[in-house]
Amino acid sequence: MRYLVGTPKLGLTYRSSERKLSDLWHLELYVDSNFAGDTEHRRSRYGYVIFLNENPIDFGTGLQKRTAASTPEAEYIALARGLKELLWI
Repeated sequence: MRYLVGTPKLGLTYRSSERKLSDLWHLELYVDSNFAGDTEHRRSRYGYVIFLNENPIDFGTGLQKRTAASTPEAEYIALARGLKELLWI
């Protein structure tokens, strides 16, 4: 609560899109992962952010359930997780 009281002017700003009607739902997905970032189990961490008309609407992060064998595999797993959320939206 102290943080919220001390920072009343900080926050996310959602603005309307000036796009044409056919571009009303412009979704973007960004994903990333780090290969074997968990030193105990050698699992990778993933993260994703989904934007609607340049405004963030969803994000997530977590530890991958499987151990990836390479950086590209870890990125592919992260992409699959982000795409699941994007398709749900």
